[in-house]
Amino acid sequence: MGTTKQNTFRKMLSLVREYHTEFVEDASPELLLAIFWEESKFSNIPQKGGGPAVGYGQVEKQTLWLINQFFSTELMIPMNWNAAEVLGSDEKAVRISPRAIHMLRWKDLKTGKRRTSPDTQDAALRRYGGVGEANAGLSTSTQLGIIAGWKACERKLKEMAGNYTDGRRLREALSLARAANDAAFLSTFPLMKTAFYLAWAKNPWIESDHRTLMTELALLGAARADDISIHTSCVVAFGPDARAPGDPVETGLEKAKQMGVPIVSAADLASRVGATLTPVAGQVPTDTRGTQFLAKLPTAL
Repeated sequence: MGTTKQNTFRKMLSLVREYHTEFVEDASPELLLAIFWEESKFSNIPQKGGGPAVGYGQVEKQTLWLINQFFSTELMIPMNWNAAEVLGSDEKAVRISPRAIHMLRWKDLKTGKRRTSPDTQDAALRRYGGVGEANAGLSTSTQLGIIAGWKACERKLKEMAGNYTDGRRLREALSLARAANDAAFLSTFPLMKTAFYLAWAKNPWIESDHRTLMTELALLGAARADDISIHTSCVVAFGPDARAPGDPVETGLEKAKQMGVPIVSAADLASRVGATLTPVAGQVPTDTRGTQFLAKLPTAL
């Protein structure tokens, strides 16, 4: 099913990883993320103002008809998608953009037939972005600047090599495609104003569980707190209370109770964000403040 709401970065990344499985040589996952952020802010929607484009990458309806024709007749891949189907399917809304770029690289503009060798990606992106078209509504220099922003964002995302736990770098990369301040990013990174302290526990997989949970939280914009303070959103309990190595004074949970910081069990938080952790016996439960903290989290993560 498709959705008209703005997806979080975590959700958009998941959709791209799941559905972008073809024509990756024409459009990398990072390029798609850049285009989807710039064109729709990760929203599967019709073009604002009643324009002809649809989907995450805002492919125009006329282009959609051309893609259907090229894939069916030249690639022998039956295809008859319409705008409503793209808007109603996250899978098609992701797949239509790389299919468009593939067509724009391989279709001979004079004959409509498949070329013997592909055009450059830059040429395809210029056509995808409508550079020079009379009805584009933007100057050529502005259109070229948008495409340059896609490519710059793609390069920065590739530098992260799939590790998107550094929220500042990630937002800087996306801003190359479409500038945004913290307020504009909040729907995309709904936990951007939260900081989690991961409490220590005596179990052999604690570091692995720390990484697993923090990776999921970071994709939602959260930061990892190095210590417990009034700025810590909550302390996450991963098992029976224990002192961290090198900390002879008090445990993280003891300090959290003294300072009135919410305590949330890792199992409860993992369930809330859809992460999978190793079951632990004797895990400290979520306290009253922690329950209130979980209740205030956005419903869609």
